[in-house]
Formats: sequence, structure tokens, C-alpha cells
Amino acid sequence: MSTASHLSWNTLVKDTKNTRRYQEEATDGPPVIGTLYVQQWALRKLTGGRLPERVRVTVSVGEE
Repeated sequence: MSTASHLSWNTLVKDTKNTRRYQEEATDGPPVIGTLYVQQWALRKLTGGRLPERVRVTVSVGEE
């Protein structure tokens, strides 16, 4: 079984009423994630109430 993954850091660009918009930080290649929208309630649930300036995203592809 083979699994591939990609890890990216994303920085806050803008707050809206209920979401935060993040942009993938530059690396040596083109963006894999690009723009990421996350619901503020979900961020608060994951962080104990904080709204982080940066989030880390991991995408894994492989067989179950």
C-alpha cells in the first residue's frame, strides 16, 4: 500500500463574518492548496477559542 502526502502552511488573508480566508505560503513550486476558507466556529473548536493567523494543512492520498 502506497500513500503520498503534501503539507502546507497557510497565512490569514481576510476575515469575513463567519469564515477566515487563508492563502498557501510560497514554496519552490506552484501552490497545491491555494486559497482555503475555514469556518470560524471550527477553528475555535479546534483551538479552544482562538482564531489562528496560520494553519497547517495536510493532504494525504492513498488506499484505505
